[in-house]
Amino acid sequence: MKFIDKAKIYVKSGAGGNGKISFRHEKFVPNGGPDGGDGGKGGSIIFYVDPNKETLIDFSRKIHYKAKNGQDGGSSNCYGKNAENLVIHIPLGTQIYSDDMSLMYFDAVKKDTFFTLFEGGKGGQGNLKFVSSTNRAPKQRTEGEPSQESWIRLILKLFCDYGLVGLPNAGKSTLLKMLTGSSTKIGDYPFTTLKPELGALWNEDDKIILADLPGIIQGASKNKGLGYDFLGHIERCRGIIHIIDVSLGNSLELLDLMLHEIKEFSEALLTKKQIVVLNKIDLVSQECVDQAVLSIKSKYDFSVIPISAINKIGINQILK
Repeated sequence: MKFIDKAKIYVKSGAGGNGKISFRHEKFVPNGGPDGGDGGKGGSIIFYVDPNKETLIDFSRKIHYKAKNGQDGGSSNCYGKNAENLVIHIPLGTQIYSDDMSLMYFDAVKKDTFFTLFEGGKGGQGNLKFVSSTNRAPKQRTEGEPSQESWIRLILKLFCDYGLVGLPNAGKSTLLKMLTGSSTKIGDYPFTTLKPELGALWNEDDKIILADLPGIIQGASKNKGLGYDFLGHIERCRGIIHIIDVSLGNSLELLDLMLHEIKEFSEALLTKKQIVVLNKIDLVSQECVDQAVLSIKSKYDFSVIPISAINKIGINQILK
């Protein structure tokens, strides 16, 4: 399934039906009393957090969502029929924003929940409702409430246990495949991963969800490269696994760069559990690996795990 994490859609609730002006016409009572009924309620726009949805791909195929209007009131005190609500299914982790992104209406952090964005318009009153001791034959009625409509934006931020982050070609996709068997794209060129890839790792009866997130670069916090597309998904992760290519020879500087970009985006992200994985140890000497571990441990209180993802060296240590 193609992963889509952003969408712009148009939603419109249903207008309420109009009230009716009507009088009874009976055979022997030509000027009967008022009998105009009320209009029905329009359909509401409701979002449902569907646990079976994983992407916003449906909204790339259909972008207009309109609920039906309530039925107008009728004669003989007949009320107009209420319109059905329009229920739109979204995946867990979806945020609903105004078109200009200035207001977040809803954050789907719990599955099987509902959120009403726009209520359907109430139906208008028929002239029967305006009968009084001084007004026996009212010719008043009210119109139904109008619909509400707007363009809105949907942003999906993944829920996962650990997010794999790192510079392009650090080996995130390879590691995810080794750990979970995920069929992610692997290649020796920048931005192999353009969208998050998920994999599940089973630990006895517990399922651990890992996400291979698009490669970070200097300036990502200012939306360079994949920018916000990458950093936004980290917000939902319980922990961060930093993948560093130890063969580049400046492991501490690379970690500093990644932590800086994450901090610039949101300092709160640095409170999450952090693990550092030094990948591609098969390409350097043991002395280089030891020096990289020592330099990182001297500055940060993180777990540091040397591995070779492609040769499956050190994988068991990560699993532990």
